[in-house]
Amino acid sequence: MTALAPTSVEDKFYAVTEILTVSDTIILSTDSLDRLFGELLIASKLLDKKVLFTDDNADSELIKNAKLSNYEICGKERLLDGILKENAKGDGSGECRIDLDKAFNVKGIGTVALGIVMNGTVNVHDELWHSSGKKALVRSLQSQDVDVKSAGPGTRIGIGLKNMDSDEI
Repeated sequence: MTALAPTSVEDKFYAVTEILTVSDTIILSTDSLDRLFGELLIASKLLDKKVLFTDDNADSELIKNAKLSNYEICGKERLLDGILKENAKGDGSGECRIDLDKAFNVKGIGTVALGIVMNGTVNVHDELWHSSGKKALVRSLQSQDVDVKSAGPGTRIGIGLKNMDSDEI
């Protein structure tokens, strides 16, 4: 399980949309029902994501009118149980899919791409296929600035790639 939260919602709304896009479950908890809460509610509906509301601010009429297809209201003390129950990422089996959000060149290493493993498992020396059809070899993997040999679903990773330039990603 990976938890993501924007550090400054008002300054960088794009960070919020990036987080919503890669999330399987969205938690909406706020002290006030304001414009931002409404925007997040609409984005959650448009992305058709599972939404967990905390019961201290869940307005049942607002939620009903939003016509969300998949939501749950739970107390803050049960929130972690609700998240763990989802177990949306699975066990790492299946075809590997990595959503990349940044790519750049590092002197002495080559092309590095940053992203989140959405499905399956990626290993050092695996061959990955870009959506363009080009094949790349995984030279190295890092998660949280630590070298790793493999990474499963929900893991934010840095991938050292061979046979692909950063401008191709």
